[in-house]
Amino acid sequence: MTSLTSNPMDEMEEEYQEGSVGHKRSYSNPGSDQTRPGSLNFASATSSISLTTPSSPGEALVKNNKLENMKKWTISTYKCSRQSLYEKLGKTSKTADPELDDQIETLRNTQRKYGDILRLAKALSSHFYNMVQTQN
Repeated sequence: MTSLTSNPMDEMEEEYQEGSVGHKRSYSNPGSDQTRPGSLNFASATSSISLTTPSSPGEALVKNNKLENMKKWTISTYKCSRQSLYEKLGKTSKTADPELDDQIETLRNTQRKYGDILRLAKALSSHFYNMVQTQN
């Protein structure tokens, strides 16, 4: 059982040293068989991301335009969501557009009429099929 003040890495090092046969080596001191380089050789790092300012003014405008579009979309989405939530909670009256409501009602009437036509067409098809079956 470890105490709150002990270092778990020290305990792991002790366990490793106790279990070894022959030479004793810890995780923190790998021993003399591993040599460390005298100087560090770093390979040149390459990246496709430019760390400098945009090379052309158009490049900055495109990035700025994308940011502005994202900002506008976020604000618009937030406002619509907030309005919808307030309407559902009853904190504000429902948003109503008389012209849009008339168009919606017209579309509902048209849908109902097409539904009636579809029902009649299915009934006619069924009667016609039964008539053909009776004649055979």
